[in-house]
Amino acid sequence: MSLTRGNWAGRFIWASIVQGLFAVLWTLFIVDPYLTYGPSKVISGGGAGTWFFVGYITYVLVGVVAVAVTAIFYFYIESVLDKVYRGLTSYLAWAHLILMNVGVAGACFLLM
Repeated sequence: MSLTRGNWAGRFIWASIVQGLFAVLWTLFIVDPYLTYGPSKVISGGGAGTWFFVGYITYVLVGVVAVAVTAIFYFYIESVLDKVYRGLTSYLAWAHLILMNVGVAGACFLLM
């Protein structure tokens, strides 16, 4: 088993880092001490606050954690199985990277 370095695992890890940065920025916005109502009152009040919480948690789980876990699959295919993404598979990997990140961000922010 030769562990070669693949590009796609690193790209997905960087995408996860960027998504994590956005999650941290949203967290700082949510726990701002100058807000009139705290996060606990907004969430427990029901309605829009509940959907905001659902969108936020979904973004953290899918946008950050799932993108990082996806990098493990690409690492396995590229390094352990020693397969190289070329041609159509490279285009499909780009589509996976872009559509996953845009879709997660768009869907979760629509919930917020």
